[in-house]
Amino acid sequence: MIGAIAGGWMPPLPALDNRMALVSAEDLCQAAVGVAETPGIDGRVYAVSDGQNQTPVLIEAAIYAALGRKKSRWKSPRMLFFATAVGAETGARLGLYRGGLRLDSYLSLCLDYPLDCRCLQQETGFVPTQTFEQQLPGILERLNLVAGGASQ
Repeated sequence: MIGAIAGGWMPPLPALDNRMALVSAEDLCQAAVGVAETPGIDGRVYAVSDGQNQTPVLIEAAIYAALGRKKSRWKSPRMLFFATAVGAETGARLGLYRGGLRLDSYLSLCLDYPLDCRCLQQETGFVPTQTFEQQLPGILERLNLVAGGASQ
């Protein structure tokens, strides 16, 4: 999504209000170490997140803001978004398309995936330290993107 927005070719997302959880790589590693070092919890499965449930529209807005770009006020119709994903999936299966948009991209952005990591916090002491918005400038830097969407 970041590359598509920075490249100027991503249409605005539909009005999606489903929830999704994100976690930084550093926090994920911290959580894994916490689980490994906590006695008596072998075999347990935990949800790990930054403690916030984002929506695709909020993520999209944060990316536009971090790139210093103005976000469009209009929203793509959800059916158009779905049809584009199906077309891209079909093109990929036929070997005609190699882009990142596929049907699983549509599902990832449209299905509700809220996570609650309180159990992990209570049992291991894990506390997320970074949110998506805090990580975004570093992500843009690693992608060689700067405010305004220009490459360095």
